Amino acid sequence: MDYGIKYDKGNEVRLIGFCDNDWGGCADDMKNTSGYCFSIGGGVFSWCLKKQKSVAQSSTEAEYVSASMATSQTIWLRRITEDISEKQENAMVIHCNKKSAITMSKNLCYHRRTKKIALKHHFIRDATEHGEYELVYCRTRAIS
Repeated sequence: MDYGIKYDKGNEVRLIGFCDNDWGGCADDMKNTSGYCFSIGGGVFSWCLKKQKSVAQSSTEAEYVSASMATSQTIWLRRITEDISEKQENAMVIHCNKKSAITMSKNLCYHRRTKKIALKHHFIRDATEHGEYELVYCRTRAIS
């Protein structure tokens, strides 16, 4: 049996991402697993699942960290696509199923609820502010 990625002729060559997590998914230490995947032209070609290093205190925080991981990968993927002359004209979209995490990525103020999140994850605010990347709400069923 041969394995591969199938690209349909009619699909647009556009990079699209999805991120999600399982808040408190590990019964032993209550850490969640975050993940993302990216498709281009309808075929998934990049993905990652990773257990977070710290316990998220809310599902919003867990999803925000997952979106941060996906945004970091998107920055790298955008550079690669530009290197092969496939410039992405529009903002690269990352689908997220937590509206509060999307709101947090657009709000440039720090609040009592966001101050405990590691600073390394807040670069997502800068990335989305420049319009090259965009977190878009997507219902959970559409992601799975």
